[in-house]
Amino acid sequence: MIPSPSPAPVRASVIALVTCLSATLRAAPVISELNYHPPHAALSPEPTAQEWIELHNPDAAAVDVGGWQFTSGVNFVIPPGPSIPAGGFLVVAADLAAFQAAHAGFTGEVTGGWTGQLSNGGEKVTLVDAAGLEVDTVNY
Repeated sequence: MIPSPSPAPVRASVIALVTCLSATLRAAPVISELNYHPPHAALSPEPTAQEWIELHNPDAAAVDVGGWQFTSGVNFVIPPGPSIPAGGFLVVAADLAAFQAAHAGFTGEVTGGWTGQLSNGGEKVTLVDAAGLEVDTVNY
């Protein structure tokens, strides 16, 4: 009689496959650009209200980012509503009015009003989805 294989390796393989598939199927917007040190010429103090973070959706489908948040670097929960179209971008600004004043010709999607500021010396910025799962982390 040939012994049957142990079910544990089969279950582990199925779990690994499901994990890989769910990672592949999950939308993955990324932090694509940070403006952590706005140009300020002779202004003092630095205009940190003009800082911003750009998110890019490289996927083929739009992604609803309402309820997503930055949990390190700055503190901000994206309000309900914003969706990043396939191949599109969303700017998250420190201060909406300051961003719009500094970028009067900008016609893209923008939201914002975060707490804190981006460090000029570099730090870790983390984006999590509405379920609290880490979507992207950038160290700059």
